[in-house]
Amino acid sequence: MERLCSQINSMGESSRPTVEIPLEATGSATGLPFEKWFLTELSKNMEIKTMGKSAFLKGLVIESGEQFDVSNLQKETWWAKVQQLSPNVIKQLESGKEPKLQQALGDVIVICGASLNDIVLVNVKATELVESKPVGRPPNIVSALRLIEFLIDLFRDRPQLKEKVHVWIVCFEYTLVSGSKARVDGCHLRDMFKLDLSKAPPINFDAAIQIQWHVRDMVEATNMTLDEFSRQLVNKVTTDWRKFSKKRNRQWEGLGKELLSVLDNRSKVHEK
Repeated sequence: MERLCSQINSMGESSRPTVEIPLEATGSATGLPFEKWFLTELSKNMEIKTMGKSAFLKGLVIESGEQFDVSNLQKETWWAKVQQLSPNVIKQLESGKEPKLQQALGDVIVICGASLNDIVLVNVKATELVESKPVGRPPNIVSALRLIEFLIDLFRDRPQLKEKVHVWIVCFEYTLVSGSKARVDGCHLRDMFKLDLSKAPPINFDAAIQIQWHVRDMVEATNMTLDEFSRQLVNKVTTDWRKFSKKRNRQWEGLGKELLSVLDNRSKVHEK
């Protein structure tokens, strides 16, 4: 993956790959064509198996036949819950339907061993560029609340699996060149659990407590352990929440006083 990103970043403009984005696509939907393109590129360049999130779960259901046990998989793997594996999802897969897994942490699954825990979840992002700079707000990476709940569950119930946990983030930066055609102008790859959160933008508590960060700006601490990341995450959420809630308290107090003042003035006019 690092080699693929490096190749894209070193290409001349005329030789960079292009991806078709549906004209009506907005938000996370713009990233879906990049997921498919990325999977194709990985299959060309990697000997180990890579799959989309739905295909991966579908494969598990087919291989297990009628003996598929969701609760058992949730207990024995580190990834089942963050991939939205649930009885309802299994029913959809068994009936041939495509489940909506928009909150799954991994869009692409890299299978790197024989055990069900020997996988890497790859979260795929796409960011539009204008004059070589990202436009719009930084993409949603993950809910800090959901991440903390995942880590509590892991350290409390499955601490023996913590060394198996691998989540990477890859972002394709693109420029719209004509109609629905997007040229891939940049690629950035980061290890989620080695990110230095002290350098991250404030958590967006107005948007589902999201960590929002341009992948190109993410800073990794190479030697960071999962334990250290977890402590840093708690400190980040606590500090940012205190600042956010203090600002919101002032805002609501001001609005409340203004509304009461308007009501009082109307009452005085009515009495006259």
